[in-house]
Amino acid sequence: MLIRAASCSDADVRHAAAASLGWWTPHDPDSTLWALRALRIDPDVETRRAAVAALARLGERAALNEILAGLTAEEPAIRTATIARVAAEE
Repeated sequence: MLIRAASCSDADVRHAAAASLGWWTPHDPDSTLWALRALRIDPDVETRRAAVAALARLGERAALNEILAGLTAEEPAIRTATIARVAAEE
């Protein structure tokens, strides 16, 4: 159901799907990773962020590196935004 929702035309539904994935071991890891990687380039910025967070929760190295880059950025605003992004994940 979440995999189908990830390709919905409604950005709010795609965001909810991305935010809901990655909290447990996926039943179908290949489909889950494929869906989240597609959402990583979604037009909606919040959906993209949720997809990266879900991929990081699943241990995808590229997503973890993206978050690490934000945490170690020289620009304080980027570090602060990344910290807020990580803290918002429950």
